[in-house]
Amino acid sequence: MKLDRFIAGGVRLASVGAVAAVMSIGPVSAETVLKAVMHAPLRILDPILTTANITVAHSFMNYDLLFGLDDKLQPKPQMVDTYTISDDELEYTFTLREGLKFSNGQPITTEDVIASLDRWRKRDAMGQILTKKMKGMEVVDERTFKITLNEPFGWLLYSLGKTGSNHPIIVPK
Repeated sequence: MKLDRFIAGGVRLASVGAVAAVMSIGPVSAETVLKAVMHAPLRILDPILTTANITVAHSFMNYDLLFGLDDKLQPKPQMVDTYTISDDELEYTFTLREGLKFSNGQPITTEDVIASLDRWRKRDAMGQILTKKMKGMEVVDERTFKITLNEPFGWLLYSLGKTGSNHPIIVPK
């Protein structure tokens, strides 16, 4: 029983400290720099190579996904501007939003997207299922690419917006 009280007291103390820290931040302006204190040392930057939470958190702060999930867990375009699905559900055509850039200022192209998805598909369980359902991916132009399937795969958009470890982030080719 004493241990339970000790743990509960520690949790309350940590909560009070977190609230005090947030309250001490003060007003935020456009020039404010975001400072984050991570829970562990960041040793690996590539979330395709590890499932460590620290690496996943870092990647979400630096890269993006083609789709995100809304509050009802439905996939919604994020880097994608528009997409179409053929009537037989075997061909998906995606057009990226205009003006997308990496943090170094380089434009994001569909070559980056396909290279990123290829890396992800080799290591992720959902990506491997998608690979079995796919005929291929192809660049149409700098902002448009296609995914062609062998059979309909209702989880395709969810796969492209997957947020767990080994998520399909888009990185430079």
